[in-house]
Amino acid sequence: MKYEQFKTVTLVALICLSLFFTYQLWTYQPSMQALESESDVSESYANSMIGEERAVTELIQPSSMILHKDEQGYALMNRVDNRFEETLGSLRSHGLEHAISADPVQTSAQGIELRFPDEIPLQSLLAFFDEDYDQMNTNREVDRLLIYVAEDEHVNLTFASTEKEDFMSMRSSMPASELKNLIYANDTEAELETEVVKENDSDYLLLRNDIYVPTEKQVVRLYDYTLNMDSDMPMLINQRLFSGTDVPRANQLNGEYLFTDGSRTVTHDSTISYLNYSYPYSTDSQEESSRHILEVGQEFINATGGWTDQYAVDQINKKDSTGQIEFRLHVNHLPVHEHRLTTASSDQDRMKMYITRAGTQVISMGRPLFQLQDSYTHQEREVSSGVDAVELLKSSSSVLWEDVKDVRLGYKATMTSRNRAELSPAWFYKANGDWKPIEKPDEELPG
Repeated sequence: MKYEQFKTVTLVALICLSLFFTYQLWTYQPSMQALESESDVSESYANSMIGEERAVTELIQPSSMILHKDEQGYALMNRVDNRFEETLGSLRSHGLEHAISADPVQTSAQGIELRFPDEIPLQSLLAFFDEDYDQMNTNREVDRLLIYVAEDEHVNLTFASTEKEDFMSMRSSMPASELKNLIYANDTEAELETEVVKENDSDYLLLRNDIYVPTEKQVVRLYDYTLNMDSDMPMLINQRLFSGTDVPRANQLNGEYLFTDGSRTVTHDSTISYLNYSYPYSTDSQEESSRHILEVGQEFINATGGWTDQYAVDQINKKDSTGQIEFRLHVNHLPVHEHRLTTASSDQDRMKMYITRAGTQVISMGRPLFQLQDSYTHQEREVSSGVDAVELLKSSSSVLWEDVKDVRLGYKATMTSRNRAELSPAWFYKANGDWKPIEKPDEELPG
């Protein structure tokens, strides 16, 4: 009897519990205020930018400008002097008229040579000089340009690819007299006496001289920046990389925050304040994109939050259907490279953004999670001449001079703390595809 009573009581309890839960389901009202708040935040992230959209032409900067003065020789223009930008602006202020058939300059010339850090699309460089010029559709890539006075007193532009030893010439609307005024300007303080420290045996001016360096010291400004760590910046980029408002939950491991939806992966390294994106999507086909990696990289960064600070194309690596482009931070018109005081968990150079493509798909991106904010230093430093830097490089037991492809002045960024960076001028050399500082063992190159 007791057993039957127990069953009855249990059954009644279950029925009552069922009725209670049913009532809770019928009368439940979610907190719409909380949901609307989360929705508003997601929408705010999705519609916001951390930086600004930029055109391809805003990401192109010559790495050096060489004045060719015919029989008077040549000189490098000081990149940190105002005359560098003023001269470039004058060259860009005149339109391009039409392509011409002209033999490349073989000996001396009255002209201005512009060198770019890597081979970029000719179409982009034409737009850099004349945004309205659209009469030519070409797949050529070039890394040098000579703007010179021809024998008929017209101003011609010759674009060259040192890799392919290819040339293309155009006529400019610039008067020859104006170009000569730029070459022989009275303001010679911006000009640096120059020496060619490496050259090949080409018959053509644009291919013959490999490395120009100044023979005199330069005075360059120092910078000490605080770094702005915007707490909204990582989430805003995530919203755009995951193409929606539902960003996966973060997993934390050794100072890194990892987000993944099963195909895309984003990591925020809080130790070095850097974001890495990976989307290793691939197909069986080896389809190659018809679009240049420069255009793809520019559009991808535009679409995932925009550009902060001043970046310019620095290096392009291509192999078969894959390619990578690097955009390097520039301060005072000089490229910035990170310098580490100690060995860190990551060897990532935080002074650059990169984009990697396979086929037609962007498969990875890296970018810093900070912006330069305030500079506290107005000091200057005298930097050794390029010739002295090259001599030190040649005497190094760890560097083969034959492997050196270029030498340039830049800034070495030392991260003195998580929120601070000191920028000091230094000479760098390029070998085996990488830029490295020119240093004595265990010390910097002296001024």
